[in-house]
Amino acid sequence: MGPTRIDGPGTAVRCVVAMLAAFAIATHLALSLTGRIEAWLLPAAMMAGSSVAIFWPVRFANSGDSLRVVPKWVPIVAVLAMVAAFVAVTWGALATPPREWDGIVSWAQRARLMTPPWSVTRPELADPAVYLHARNYPTLQPMLLGSLRALFGARFARLLFPLLWLLFGTTLLAGLRRVGLPRSIAWTTVACAVLTPMWLNVGAGSVDSGYADLFLSAALMVAAVGVATRSWIEVALGVFLLPLIKPEGVPYAVLVWLVVLVANRRGASIASLTALGVALVLRLDPMGSPDLLLALAIPVALSLLGWWLATVRRSFGVLVCGAILASFIAGAVAFGLRATEGPLVAYWTASLGWTHLDWHVLGGIVRGLFWARKLGLVFVILALLAVSPRRVAGRCPSRPLAMLTALHVLVAIAALLLSPETNLEHELRSRFDRLLLHGVGVHWLLIGWWVGGDLVRRARSENFCNVGT
Repeated sequence: MGPTRIDGPGTAVRCVVAMLAAFAIATHLALSLTGRIEAWLLPAAMMAGSSVAIFWPVRFANSGDSLRVVPKWVPIVAVLAMVAAFVAVTWGALATPPREWDGIVSWAQRARLMTPPWSVTRPELADPAVYLHARNYPTLQPMLLGSLRALFGARFARLLFPLLWLLFGTTLLAGLRRVGLPRSIAWTTVACAVLTPMWLNVGAGSVDSGYADLFLSAALMVAAVGVATRSWIEVALGVFLLPLIKPEGVPYAVLVWLVVLVANRRGASIASLTALGVALVLRLDPMGSPDLLLALAIPVALSLLGWWLATVRRSFGVLVCGAILASFIAGAVAFGLRATEGPLVAYWTASLGWTHLDWHVLGGIVRGLFWARKLGLVFVILALLAVSPRRVAGRCPSRPLAMLTALHVLVAIAALLLSPETNLEHELRSRFDRLLLHGVGVHWLLIGWWVGGDLVRRARSENFCNVGT
């Protein structure tokens, strides 16, 4: 490895994610202290987050860009395809409003209601007698989109979605470069991830659909890059954002914490569990002030628990079981006290979907994993890497990242089987593919590192043999 230098994409990603975290904290504090949200909070959060890039830039070692790993035309074609897709997605975001039901009633409608200046006394938000779809959903994306509406207008505010797509791809690019892969492999892998068919289609979960799946996937991507590069900052920032974007973010945040805990990364495990505690407090009551004692107790208790689990040696089984139990108890407290009608509680109080399991549903799960028209070839490649001998596919570059990949797939399947919906076929069509889509960036990070790292090693070996002869 050569000398370290500042990583431009990595520093930009850290800066943007810090801005989003600062905006989340600022808006929730403003709601708690004044009950109002003003448009100036977004520029103020952007200035606060940008200081991260100045005082804490990302550095990485020079990678083997001089190696001839893939043909020169491959990354060129990949970049051109991404540029064309970005233009198309941007035009779609500007030309049309949300086109799917959830994009309209769950996200766009709340963004319209949360366009500054607004207060918690607004009847649509404060009065339970006024119907508001997805009232208990997290509010980070609606408040962010609402602030952009106040600053730039409703049409140009929808540029948020192409920018989130750009954040998703840049995060993956920065992660691949920081683990030592050359530009050609990094750009090719990024193209495979951002050109996933579901991102570009016209249905649920696409970039310009108005859903929060892209935002959630980008936050999970940030945490995964932190896992891959041993950076507790990215792990903590990703874990902090996940619960504030969608209900699925809570189990994803727990998964990331468990991975760094099992990998014995003490700093990352303590920081991520503390970030999860703070996020749960902000998620506790987004429309008002939570109980002060409870607001202080949750992050402090989870921080102490994280320190104890990270520093005191216990058997593996006791450690993991205790961690899972404590995490879900904390999540249940945070959601159950103020959101008894919330999504997490619905999973525990309704009938379980697995009681309606049959061979047709099992076939649908397999089809959903390997359906190239929606998710591309990501799970096909992962399956081939998992079953191929090491002499063919090489060694897995990161067990924690592989663990996160496997756990995400298992959680997606478990969410389907434990769903309160009794019609599992409807869940397969409407939701299962989006659950898998959340982790597509994490999966491509592992694939790029695995395959690309093996190609780099072989290229270096060939160059060494050529020099020797």
